[in-house]
Formats: sequence, C-alpha cells, structure tokens
Amino acid sequence: MLKNRIKELRIKANLSQAKLGSLLNLTQQAIAKWEKGVSEPDSENINELAKIFNVDVNYLLGNTDNPKPLDAQKEAIPSFGSEEWLRQGLVARGHSNLTDEQLSFLLSNLDGIATEFDKKINQDRKK
Repeated sequence: MLKNRIKELRIKANLSQAKLGSLLNLTQQAIAKWEKGVSEPDSENINELAKIFNVDVNYLLGNTDNPKPLDAQKEAIPSFGSEEWLRQGLVARGHSNLTDEQLSFLLSNLDGIATEFDKKINQDRKK
C-alpha cells in the first residue's frame, strides 16, 4: 500500500522521482525503490512525505482512506461544550428529536453543573 500511495501522491503533486528525492535529500533511485516495493522509507522520511503531500501518515501507510492530516480532521470536530458538540453527543445516544431551544436549555444547565463541580473540586483541594 505504501509504495502505491507514494507513487500516486507524487504523480498527483506533479513531482518527478528526482524532484521528490531532492526534497528529501535522497536519490531518484531511492524513490524508485520505494515505489517498486524493493525498500521502504524510514519513519523520518514517512513523516516528511506526509508533510510534503499534506496527508496523514496513516493514509500513507494504508491505515485509512482519509488523506486529511490530523489537524484538518480536528477542525471538523465541534468544540467541547458547544451546542453542536452537545447535539452530536445526544444524537449518538438516540436523542435526535430535541429542538434548538431544548439544546440551549440543556447546555446552560450543564454549564451550571460544571461550575458547581469546579467549586467543589477547588474546595476539596484547599482542605
């Protein structure tokens, strides 16, 4: 899988084997060996390839079909405590029929609970 991904991404980036080798301080022959499966890049070069092609290392290794880097994936995750975060959590638990008003109510109550919880923890630490 790795050899195919390297070749596919190199071609998509319009890079020759020589140019990719140059970016990695390697020879064209080293890249050719990777693409033929004769040898494989070490972990440092795998990380560098992921940066060059702007893909996740796991995509290069064939562990996922999602090429997006982890940082880009994180952007799609709603921020902790937001209404969207709460909605996704409730939907995942089978509560998909709540209105926006009900979600806002739940979120404000969760904020109150969290505040009281923080106060209790701080009091316990002072003892």
